[in-house]
Amino acid sequence: MAPFSFRISFSLWWSLFFVIFLRYCLKGECRDLEFPTYYTFDRKRLDKHVIKILSVPDMDICELQCYHEANCVSFNFETTSNNGRFKCELNNSTHMEQDVDLTNDVNYLYRGAKNNCGSEAPCQHRGTCQSGFSEKGYHCLCKTGFTGEHCDNDIDECTTGLAKCHQQARCINYDGSYVCECNTGYVGDGKTSCQLEGCKNYTSLTDADRKTSFVTQSKKSDSGLVPGWFRFEGEAGTKMPTSCPDTNRCNTQSPGWLKGDHPVEINHTTY
Repeated sequence: MAPFSFRISFSLWWSLFFVIFLRYCLKGECRDLEFPTYYTFDRKRLDKHVIKILSVPDMDICELQCYHEANCVSFNFETTSNNGRFKCELNNSTHMEQDVDLTNDVNYLYRGAKNNCGSEAPCQHRGTCQSGFSEKGYHCLCKTGFTGEHCDNDIDECTTGLAKCHQQARCINYDGSYVCECNTGYVGDGKTSCQLEGCKNYTSLTDADRKTSFVTQSKKSDSGLVPGWFRFEGEAGTKMPTSCPDTNRCNTQSPGWLKGDHPVEINHTTY
């Protein structure tokens, strides 16, 4: 079990100036919380900020559980028992920040600690402030993409190697995260896929009269096709010819052809 210690500044439990300090250490980091008596209110309960509900044998154990829960800075203790057990509600705020939520409840006792995070938490970029840690009296748990004592430094995933972009994509860093954009001529999400644009965005040509075996005296023209990528499919076949067809083939007087070889798919996992 992690060690903890008690430092009692006065012998009377309910003295006005009585304060309890508890230290709880776990994994090399210790937590100190201060529970002044004047932060204790009988027949009161802090609403809307409960993060955990426990069943405990007494109030001391309820208070100890608050140290174990790093986000806890106060608790509501139900004063009536159920078979020797009491309800213990751990809160992530105190009456000092949320005084309107401290309500009357005859079945409860409320006890708060000094919250070093306060109403103006020092952690930036939505980092979580936890009271009672470090020499400052708190520490910050940063959201993914940020680092630093107060989560004020952006992590550049593109230069640190944390970014996971496709090999045909470029990484663009911004505060808290990054985006992957496929290189020019490629399309995809940039992370898991970047395909050659012609392999994804194309117009299908399916007319049977586009085959080289189709003989005609027609003068069909493709001048109406806008520039872009095209694919021969269906009755049109699977590819353009790579040698010059005879005249009057493909339903036109002067058919076109591809000078050179067709590209070869060399990596099925990449393209």
